Amino acid sequence: MRVTLAVVLSLAARLEAASNTAGPSRSKGSSIRKKLSRKSKKESDKTVTEAMRGVTDTLSGPGISAGLTGQVTEARAQSAENYDLKAMNLVPMTGLPLRAAGSLVTGNSFLRRNVRGLVSRKTFKDIGVSELKAFAAGLDVERMKWPIYKIGLFNSSSSSYLSDEEARSSEAGSDSNPSQDGILDRRSIRTYRSIEEYHNAYKEGRLSPVDVAGTVYEWMITLDEEFHFMVEQTPWSTVKKAAQASKLRYERGEQLSKLDGIPFIVKDEMSIQNFTELVGTNPRNSKNPRLARPATKNDPVVQALLDAGAILFGTSVMHEYGISPVGYNVWYHGPLNAFDRTRYTGGSSSGSATGVALGLFPFAIGFDGGGSVRDPASWSGVDGAIPTFGTVRYHNAETEVFTTLHCGPITANVADAAIVMSVIANTKNQGDHFYDKVYRDQFEVPRPKINFAPLYEKNPNFTIGYDTAWVHDSDPEIETMFYEVHDWIQEQPGWSIKDNFVMTHWKDQALAHTLTIAAEFHQTHKDDEYSILEPNTKISLALGSEIDEETIAAAEKVKRWASEKWMEQFEKMDVIMTPAMAIPAQPIGSGVSSYGLFDGTLVSNMLKYIWPSNLLGFPSVTVTVRNNKDELPIGIQVICRPFEDGKCLALAKKIEEHYTGKRKTPWPWGVDDNKRSKWAWVDVFQVALAEAKKKAK
Repeated sequence: MRVTLAVVLSLAARLEAASNTAGPSRSKGSSIRKKLSRKSKKESDKTVTEAMRGVTDTLSGPGISAGLTGQVTEARAQSAENYDLKAMNLVPMTGLPLRAAGSLVTGNSFLRRNVRGLVSRKTFKDIGVSELKAFAAGLDVERMKWPIYKIGLFNSSSSSYLSDEEARSSEAGSDSNPSQDGILDRRSIRTYRSIEEYHNAYKEGRLSPVDVAGTVYEWMITLDEEFHFMVEQTPWSTVKKAAQASKLRYERGEQLSKLDGIPFIVKDEMSIQNFTELVGTNPRNSKNPRLARPATKNDPVVQALLDAGAILFGTSVMHEYGISPVGYNVWYHGPLNAFDRTRYTGGSSSGSATGVALGLFPFAIGFDGGGSVRDPASWSGVDGAIPTFGTVRYHNAETEVFTTLHCGPITANVADAAIVMSVIANTKNQGDHFYDKVYRDQFEVPRPKINFAPLYEKNPNFTIGYDTAWVHDSDPEIETMFYEVHDWIQEQPGWSIKDNFVMTHWKDQALAHTLTIAAEFHQTHKDDEYSILEPNTKISLALGSEIDEETIAAAEKVKRWASEKWMEQFEKMDVIMTPAMAIPAQPIGSGVSSYGLFDGTLVSNMLKYIWPSNLLGFPSVTVTVRNNKDELPIGIQVICRPFEDGKCLALAKKIEEHYTGKRKTPWPWGVDDNKRSKWAWVDVFQVALAEAKKKAK
């Protein structure tokens, strides 16, 4: 679900100002970082201008795109001067040392309270909490708890927001529903099968939901044994009954939506009637109180999907409590990456991403408070979309606590994300939900709806901005990919892309997100049974308990300031574009399977482009563009204004369509007996079609 004080304990250097080294700070492995690290201490004190010469030299090197070499601008120099995020250097912990650390900071004995206090004070000092408080003290702004905005739709021609009346009129005239209206995916060649492809096959009678359900269920059981991505599977009898009902609706021409008969799974963080909601905790420990508390009803999001005809196959594995973006759960020894079983999936909606990446499910549902939809989607080679904060009205113990949490889909294609989003943003509890009440209490108007109209525009225009130092702080191959997309965008009629995004106090904003989510995480789980948890979870809960009200007040003032600064930037652009992730999927180290992982360097690199949408409530979409030299997926993220989710989806869809053919699935399961243990993908559509033809003979 989100990243908490595993981040705090491990993020000291990430959020430390880069004042010790001139020029843009770089993640380990980047060409600029290598260049600067070879210089002597005296040389490292050169001015930003001299540092930018190094950037220019690097940008002139072989293999760098023309768009990159042609834009060494004043804005780029300013970007390098402003950018103060710094990757950290911290030895990772696994095995017995991690177990001991988790034990030492947990509990109420005199020793443990003092150890916890000592560790937290040292950690908060190292990551810059005192500097954040000083910055906040000088801000003439009120606190901001919930990241919500009184915004209608943006009028690009006048560069202004519509009035409430104009916005309502515009929404009424473009009330598009991707789950019902039009055809979004017209490509003849796709990397993954799309929801519309299944839907059309069902309507034409070439396939039935029963055919597909049987194939998916069989392969789910087979591949779960290898990739460890499922928590609880829906009984086959229940799945078959739902598939037969869907088949009958198609035969009568009474299908409920494009999702009718489409298989899906949800993260083990949602209420499903008669399922136990474990939130990644140990399913075999008799002390786990969650095992005795099956849900009595479905979450509103799950119910909306079932009402649209989608078929639920079960719950997926997540990082315990959603504490880490790495996604690995000790109790399940996974999930494992569909592209390479020796690598992490990303998380914490890790099992959901694996299920989609394997080709089994066209979509899955996850939660994202610190990248937990977008990170696993990116590392698993699929797409992740999070809506404007509060527009998807899930309901669980976290709803009224977390200000960073978005519920969204992981899908095989961007068009599929739009279809799913239009369903889950239209739950039956609209108007009565906690988020609606918060919005009405603050603004005295109803919460606006997501506008999907941009997806249907034949000749859309996009005004895109980016920050060069932020983009530069990534793996060189990922940076090159970013500028490949950049150059293609420049060629599109009516589109523009400029390095004109200007931001300061990056580290204070990122720290505000970390502290906010950490405190909220502790508040939600403060009464839980700590003894049954992974060590990394214990550390996060313990340190989260040490964040005081003064610190939260400072973080909320920084959030308010940041929201104003980002909205100022959105006056110049419709979309902010970044890499999806700074690094590709990383190898699972030795010792992780016993007690988990504590790796601050890895966490900091995974969070690099993630936190703004969680801190500030913006919609964003990550889309896989292509594979790197190791055949691992890499991609792009687009971030938009609140309630302009359709704009995000529309641009991501255009990028995806252009790169069809460069993006790959994992190698099919069993294609090479010497390698099949490393990766897997199943073309469910083709397998089910072949089986249906065989039965028809």
